[in-house]
Order: sequence, then structure tokens, then C-alpha cells
Amino acid sequence: PDEMCRGNYSLHKHDPPLLFDLHSDPSELYALDPTEYSQLLTLIDEAKTAFEATMTWGQSQMDRGQNVTLQPCARPGCVPFPECCRTDTLHPDMSRRIP
Repeated sequence: PDEMCRGNYSLHKHDPPLLFDLHSDPSELYALDPTEYSQLLTLIDEAKTAFEATMTWGQSQMDRGQNVTLQPCARPGCVPFPECCRTDTLHPDMSRRIP
């Protein structure tokens, strides 16, 4: 995994895994009883194992460093880049100015 993206995150493995009914509990406040869903959890675990067996991680985008040419610009091709990317025109969907 890309450790750079999860520097402040610690991995917690739940055994059995937590299972939620997102239709009635979209905030994931109430875990379902895993004993009632043991067959489903077995299917999920088999699918996860099969996926992980073929998963290959791509190059970390964080490890590539910073490149100012990849920054979004309100005026592509302007000079001096990236300082010229600012605009004082109104945003088309709002009544505020774009910084």
C-alpha cells in the first residue's frame, strides 16, 4: 500500500470484520451481528482473497515529488507560471471572485 497517503492512520483489523446495513445505517453506527451473516462474511472473505492474489500496486504518486506544471491553472499557458494562474473574474456558478 501507499504508506505516504496513510501517514497518520493506524490499521485496525477487526476479527470478525465489521458489517453494516448502509441502507438503514449510512453512518455505520451499528454493526450487524456477524453470527447472523457468517455465510456472507465467508463469501466476502473469499472474494477479497481472490482479489488480493492478483492485485498489483501502482507507483506511489506521493513519491514522485512536487511538480508545479501539474497544478491546475485558471489560465493555461500563461507566464510567469504558476503565479499567473490567478484570476479576478467571477466564478460562473457563484457570486464570489476566484482568488
